Amino acid sequence: MILLTRQSLARTLAALLFAVTLSLSATESERAVIPYDKLDKFWQLSSSVNQSNLAVRGSFNSKNEAIRPADIQLTIHSKTRGDIPIELAANGEIKTFPHTDELAKENPPVISNLPKGTLNMTIMWHIPPPDDLSLPYSKLRNGVLEFNKLIKAQAGLFSMFAPKSKAVVFFFPNTSAGKATVEIITASGKKEYKAGAHGRVKVDLDSKVPDDAEVKVSEKILGVAPAMP
Repeated sequence: MILLTRQSLARTLAALLFAVTLSLSATESERAVIPYDKLDKFWQLSSSVNQSNLAVRGSFNSKNEAIRPADIQLTIHSKTRGDIPIELAANGEIKTFPHTDELAKENPPVISNLPKGTLNMTIMWHIPPPDDLSLPYSKLRNGVLEFNKLIKAQAGLFSMFAPKSKAVVFFFPNTSAGKATVEIITASGKKEYKAGAHGRVKVDLDSKVPDDAEVKVSEKILGVAPAMP
């Protein structure tokens, strides 16, 4: 079973998409079991995203800190196709997932080698970070646009009421709070933002800023992501 907060549309979408830890428990054995359709839905969602604008990742870890993500195994137990291992990276991230109409119709269990109640899945997104200390403003704008497309697609019939992100958040180390900066540099001047609590900088996007404006950070960032609406 996947436990999600569904008190509002925004929270539901957040639970589907952003840094959410999902507790997975067994229904058919003493090992953690996930229905195929749950992982398939995530994989199709992730595959629909332009990853150069917005990276969406799903990874697994154990509540038992002694178990490394690299030790986790997931296997689809299909009655028609047999056992199909799911390829995970060393950090527990899903590398590939077999999506077929046949498996979708069968909806077989995906069984882990971990005991029930100990397997977590985390879903995160971020705008691909720059290799150095600057990036074009268009990278922020494109990341937010991709994120809003994703929210709208998940909202379905309620897409006209879907919330929209209008900002990004830069993440610096906690020790950089009050020191790290983000600058937006245009031909007419520059605007500076300073890291607040926990090293975070929120920047509201401005339609008047051109795509080729330079976004400059004072030090290496931990990440940058669209802000939750």
